[in-house]
Amino acid sequence: MVKPLLGNRLAPITFTCAFLENALDDTVKAYAGWHKKLGNRVRKSNVAGDLGDMLLRLAPLANPQDKYLFVETVSGWTALFVNGAGGADVSSPGGYLCELCNCRGIAVQCIPDRSLPGHPAGLQIYGAVIFRCFGPEPTGVSIVRNVERVVSAMNDGGTWRFVTEGPVQPYEELEAYARRRVVDRFTPDMLERYCQARGIDFFNPAFYGTRGTVFHHRYSRVPHLMTLEEAQSRLFLDPLA
Repeated sequence: MVKPLLGNRLAPITFTCAFLENALDDTVKAYAGWHKKLGNRVRKSNVAGDLGDMLLRLAPLANPQDKYLFVETVSGWTALFVNGAGGADVSSPGGYLCELCNCRGIAVQCIPDRSLPGHPAGLQIYGAVIFRCFGPEPTGVSIVRNVERVVSAMNDGGTWRFVTEGPVQPYEELEAYARRRVVDRFTPDMLERYCQARGIDFFNPAFYGTRGTVFHHRYSRVPHLMTLEEAQSRLFLDPLA
């Protein structure tokens, strides 16, 4: 069974990540140019250390998300993590950056289900295992213009749904898609294997380098902020496996 990234010590930040098949410096340059053109107020900071050290630079969590961390990896991919408190969105910026950088990308989610009623101070989160592939050009596969392939098993407000879009990839385990329980049709172990087939070792801290860049957006209205400890105490009513 796959082990969560950093043992979920920094969850929910590590539940969601995007990867761009592009060098860190080129990706950072494209992101900075994109927001400069839009006139957004963004502060850029170069960071270094192990993955855990760099991810801590995303704290506190914010709604809407206001910090974006790009991290080099030992392969040709650059990772993107964000600090969303109300559900992190890496697909929108990751997908658009694929067009800007003329590269392919992957967005993944691996969220344990915590949707059952619990303590009144707790927050429900709905489980999801999602693998989404992007290309450098529009595809017409999905409402997201450059999506190439999606495989998803998620708790959609209390009902588990399994969805696929786009052409099947050669590494997919198609026999699993017929399993009776929706939650078993696309599992974290399958997500790991799909990522590895594309040269991405998402759950392995050793896959990530020691160099990164944080972009901190300054909004006219201050986001709702939550410390990592507050988020974990409200989201996780029992220890994560």
